[in-house]
Amino acid sequence: MLYSSHVMTARQVRHLTLPSVKEQPVHQASLMTIYKEELDKFFSLLVTDPIKQLLEKDKCYNHVDNYLLTMVFVYFKRSGLSLADYNTHNFWLCLYLAHDQEEDEEELKWELLSWALGDDWMASYSQFMVEKDDLWRKMDCRSVVSRRQCEQ
Repeated sequence: MLYSSHVMTARQVRHLTLPSVKEQPVHQASLMTIYKEELDKFFSLLVTDPIKQLLEKDKCYNHVDNYLLTMVFVYFKRSGLSLADYNTHNFWLCLYLAHDQEEDEEELKWELLSWALGDDWMASYSQFMVEKDDLWRKMDCRSVVSRRQCEQ
C-alpha cells in the first residue's frame, strides 16, 4: 500500500469560548463580538424546514456553502438583529443578499425564491425585495464580507 509508512495523526480539536450576551465585554467598534446565544439561535435555523431541506438537497453547494452561511450570520450581526429576529424569513433575506453580493449566476439566486417564499413566490417577490433592501440599509449598505472574516 502506498501510504502504509505514514502514520495518521488526529487533528487537535479547537474549542471556541464565547461570551454570554449577559457578559457584554468592552471592545473596539471595529470588532464584532459573537455571543453563544446568537450562534445557538443561528444554528437552530439550519435544522428548520425549508432551510434544512435546501441544505440536504444542495449536495454541490450551489445555493449555500460555508462562506454564504457565514455571510448570512455576519449580516444578522451587522443589521443589529435581536435574537427574536434570528428567524427563517431574515435568513432568506440575508442569503439572497449574499448571493447578490458574491454569486455570478442569477439563476441560482432566483431558485432561492421558491424556497424562501413558497410556490406562489411571485406574489410576494416585490415585498421580499423591499425587505431585503431595508435590511441592507440597516447594515449601512455594507454587504462585503472578507474571506478572512468568513474563515474566522
